[in-house]
Amino acid sequence: MTCGWEQESNPQEIMKKISLLPNAGEKVFVQRELNVSCKSHEALGQAQIIHYSAGEMVIDVKAPSSRILVLSDIFFPGWKVLIDDKKEQMLKVDYVLKGVVVPAGQHRVKFIYDPQSFKIGAAASLFSLILLIGFGVWVFLKKRS
Repeated sequence: MTCGWEQESNPQEIMKKISLLPNAGEKVFVQRELNVSCKSHEALGQAQIIHYSAGEMVIDVKAPSSRILVLSDIFFPGWKVLIDDKKEQMLKVDYVLKGVVVPAGQHRVKFIYDPQSFKIGAAASLFSLILLIGFGVWVFLKKRS
């Protein structure tokens, strides 16, 4: 978790700025303005992975104030993030990683892989199967008569 951030969307600039940081974990680069700030004496908070699988991650987080939770997993379309079962906006951190702003307090954060393309593909496959079965029944009935 971190609270140091800078708004930047140019991938080359992000890589350049990361390479100049003495400690890469003290600041992250995001593509939009965030409402997160730290006091120098304040602790970052705690995060504990509760469940980790290919399609879901569950993390318990305790933060003294708003923090940015960053996963060292690649940002990829289809991931959704929930905080206490409420949908939140996923962040693209350092141009390639997943993250989310976590408010102060104790929270359960879930990252779930739920791509729209899979749902569209499953619906198209089901529709094709129904058409194929219907066509087979039609051919069968036509041959009988």
